[in-house]
Amino acid sequence: MSDGLLAIERFNIRVVEAWHRVPLLSATSRFVARHITSPLVEAALGWTMRAHGFSQLAALPRDRGIIICANHRSYLDNFAIGARAMRSVASSRRFVVPARTEGLFDVWYGLPINAVLSGFNIYPPVVRAKRGAVWGKAVIGILTRLLRDNRVVVLIHPEGGRNKGADPYALLTARPGLGRIVHESGASVVPVFLHGFPRTLTEYLAMLGRRLRGAPAPVEAVMGAPIDFSAERALPGAPTLYYEMAQRITAAIGELMVTEQAIRARRDTPSPHDGFPPPR
Repeated sequence: MSDGLLAIERFNIRVVEAWHRVPLLSATSRFVARHITSPLVEAALGWTMRAHGFSQLAALPRDRGIIICANHRSYLDNFAIGARAMRSVASSRRFVVPARTEGLFDVWYGLPINAVLSGFNIYPPVVRAKRGAVWGKAVIGILTRLLRDNRVVVLIHPEGGRNKGADPYALLTARPGLGRIVHESGASVVPVFLHGFPRTLTEYLAMLGRRLRGAPAPVEAVMGAPIDFSAERALPGAPTLYYEMAQRITAAIGELMVTEQAIRARRDTPSPHDGFPPPR
């Protein structure tokens, strides 16, 4: 049965996989991500964001992978969360970020972009078109296998993509595939709610202008406590169970919204929530 991938996608995937099968090259990627890319991201975005609870990553079991589950509204979210998380995670851990195939794996210039942005750690690609149904099952298997290696941290979005809705406090339905990954990998799972990054270049430049004039950091990122899935993992895997596990993650992110709003209220400043009033 065909995996539904384009020839260029299949080629780019093989290059990334081959790169990380060589220990020295994989270690080089981790070094670049931690000592070059991450500091650059922090220099560009760190002063616009306040992070809460990220230090708890250091206390997670070292014999498990880590899944950081965050909401997703801006293209800047992954970079900011990943860079901040690296402060509290051992340097031996590889950060992996699955992303849509468009512009990275379905074009010839995707490989150098991936190399520059992440050291070939944007992987595996997610194909949202109908042709990606078979490959989607393979992605679940790939992420599960990576997480069984305790050196891997996966940054993933339960909503399955960027939420383009008007209300930043309304989450999309979580994908059950995430529940299966959590069930089969045994990884530690931590929720994150992040809010405040703009979604267009014009809004981003305006945000920087306000920050330079002394406005408080507009972005709040709140990490919650690890979610205990021991009861679910003791049960046989099933689609209904996977769905319920994914919903638990969404619910945990929803609880962090309340925390984020309380933090903003204590700051006594207007909340930059895309012009949409916060829920009561």
